[in-house]
Amino acid sequence: MVINEEVGSVVSGSAACLSVLLGVLRTHSVDEHEELVLSSLSMLNNLTFYATEESVVFERQAEVTHCLCGMLRHEHTECQIEVLRVFGNLTRWPAVREALADRQVVSRLAGLLDSDNRELVYTTVGVLINLMTDPGKRQDFTSFGGIDKLVLVLEDFGYSDWQLAALVCKVLWNLGADTDDVGQVFSEQQADQLAVVLDEYLDDEVLFPETGLTAEEQQIATMLRPLWEEFADVAASLLEKLDESLDAAAAAAAAPTEHTKTA
Repeated sequence: MVINEEVGSVVSGSAACLSVLLGVLRTHSVDEHEELVLSSLSMLNNLTFYATEESVVFERQAEVTHCLCGMLRHEHTECQIEVLRVFGNLTRWPAVREALADRQVVSRLAGLLDSDNRELVYTTVGVLINLMTDPGKRQDFTSFGGIDKLVLVLEDFGYSDWQLAALVCKVLWNLGADTDDVGQVFSEQQADQLAVVLDEYLDDEVLFPETGLTAEEQQIATMLRPLWEEFADVAASLLEKLDESLDAAAAAAAAPTEHTKTA
């Protein structure tokens, strides 16, 4: 496996290495050759992590994307996770994001958010962070119930996984990045529900009490605190934006309506 940055950068420029990996993935089924396929995907993940716009991976990004899109449809959880890890690297390039939208991968990603497998959800959210930087992809995602699914992920995994919760908030932030009016992105019910969840998760006095913990609980809290703080950075910004928009909407609704007089 490629783990060293210097080696990874060199190998990511190897056309022969990429061709071998794609050849394996095209000609071998994960059901019949599970270890080989998963190892090849893991290797491809490392290659794409170090790839630059001068690399052969960049030159052949359409070919790589086409190969992986077919594999993402396979109902093999470990295979899906490895494919999504590669897409997490590739989707920093606009052409790959466009290709995923054209191949209706966005709907597939929305569906994967329903999984109870933490790693599958985590890698899915990682890809969505990049995809939702493109305004044109956001409507597709929301039309498949993406926002409701993200809020459910936040509710289901939040307390036990602050890293995943932080990623979910980044996707939600990207969805509304181009507007101060969250009403253009979230329904009133979605905004209210999300605000309640975030408000609860940002209460550090409840999450990390200074007294009443056993030594073991205190040790766990100390370990989790830095992860929670990373979540809190993005969650607090998101909650502030939600609150400001909700307050503005409430003020507008409460404002008296002007009536014009007629002769």
